[in-house]
Amino acid sequence: ERARQLLETTRARGLEEGNVLSALAQIQALTKDFRAVTRAAEALDDSELPAVPRIRALSILANDHYQQQRYIQSLEALQELSRLRRYSADRALQGYCRLGLGDTTQAIVDFEQAVALNPGLLPVHRELVRLYLSAGQTDRATRQRMIGERLRQLAPPNRPHPQ
Repeated sequence: ERARQLLETTRARGLEEGNVLSALAQIQALTKDFRAVTRAAEALDDSELPAVPRIRALSILANDHYQQQRYIQSLEALQELSRLRRYSADRALQGYCRLGLGDTTQAIVDFEQAVALNPGLLPVHRELVRLYLSAGQTDRATRQRMIGERLRQLAPPNRPHPQ
């Protein structure tokens, strides 16, 4: 709360720098403040915004666009993110956007890339099984199901299994 107040005071005093706006957007996103998206977009207007705050702002926008079913805009933000980092959650979100647009072939590619980066994404393994089955690729679905099941068995006993 104190960090948010300091950043808002800094912004109110005229410092509209991208770093400040990106940090404020991140705090607002964590507290489910609807202004986070606006701040993230404002941060990206700063042509000198360094990579880390740019990544923060793009991630906020990509997730918001997805939640609002603006899949093309989400994919645009995710494409810029993919030039800045290789992150499995970004690839998975790309896959879900492609599903929203009805492009199951590219969604499969995105989901495969996501699990290649992070094999522990059990929900993505399940999504791949579903997509392979709907495409009639039973061998791939069976293999993917076996991989997912094996990963579930290897998860530490004190850690809950991701749904």
